[in-house]
Amino acid sequence: MMQDLVLGLEVVTPDGVVWDGLRAVQKDNAGYQLRKLFCGAEGTLGIVTRAGLRLYPTPKQQAGALLVLPDFAAAVSFGAFLRGEAGEFLTGLEFFCDLGLELALRHVPDLAYQLETRGDVYLLVELASGSLRVPLDEILNSALEWGMEQGLVLDGALATSGAHRAQFWRLREEQPEGQRLEGEQLKHDISVPPGAIARFI
Repeated sequence: MMQDLVLGLEVVTPDGVVWDGLRAVQKDNAGYQLRKLFCGAEGTLGIVTRAGLRLYPTPKQQAGALLVLPDFAAAVSFGAFLRGEAGEFLTGLEFFCDLGLELALRHVPDLAYQLETRGDVYLLVELASGSLRVPLDEILNSALEWGMEQGLVLDGALATSGAHRAQFWRLREEQPEGQRLEGEQLKHDISVPPGAIARFI
């Protein structure tokens, strides 16, 4: 989450007071964590004028996959397994449903679905590392095999290049446009605990 990358802020509050919370330390036990309130308030508590951010080097390698799953419960189970297997190298994990994909494919030109199988749920996975020695493709391939053995993954493809990864992510990113062109829209950018996702949906 973005707020986890924010080490400090300077904020001007609605009454004109400048709040200086730019102590860019990783651990701060000096009282209330007001920066987290400001990060989550979308400008309603004040305007951010300066920020101290935690930055990471550009990854030297990345691996990605598009997976087809039978349901949201399988997506949650596989995601939890992958989080344990990949650890800090897991940089992207996002699921979407078949209806959103269908609308994007129907309305967005030059959008292609490249797997043979369709399912109720799809999972986009991305791993990244600052070291070339970390076997990201092996980690991802091993997790994919385990998921298939467990019946959590119906089909999947590993990205063969950065352009291929971008094509996978485009299937997700074009869904709002597909919904817009279909007509009425329902926005559902939500956050719930991972264990409650299947029940919530």
